[in-house]
Amino acid sequence: SSSSSSGRTTIHNHKGKERDNNEIIKLIDFEYSGMNTRASDIANTFCECCDMNNLKPDYETEYPTVEEQNIFLESYIRESDERLANEL
Repeated sequence: SSSSSSGRTTIHNHKGKERDNNEIIKLIDFEYSGMNTRASDIANTFCECCDMNNLKPDYETEYPTVEEQNIFLESYIRESDERLANEL
């Protein structure tokens, strides 16, 4: 579900996602989920690709490439708004 506050659309997102060795995204720490902007959800998803467990992420090698980001964004938009995705 989504709501609008101050002209911004907020969505329910999952701030506790991690990948396992099979690249399957699993929801963990459900208490971290909540309403936030889409941009925050997307930014958090990209940052979670980096190894945050040791607090020394290697953004140069772990952060999604531009191509990977575009694939993700296209899928994200298509899931959210098929009409908009077809216009891109």
